[in-house]
Amino acid sequence: MAEALQDPELARRLREQGGEPAPMTQKQFKDFIATETAKYARIVESARIVAE
Repeated sequence: MAEALQDPELARRLREQGGEPAPMTQKQFKDFIATETAKYARIVESARIVAE
């Protein structure tokens, strides 16, 4: 994945869709996902958001 994100065309397309290419190792990606999941779980809980 990190190698693919070095492709300027792929990076451009990601940016056009609101993404930001961020090459990282598998461990960094795993840690990022865990952090983001916990962050948004707290937001959902504190706002008392429930699925309909």
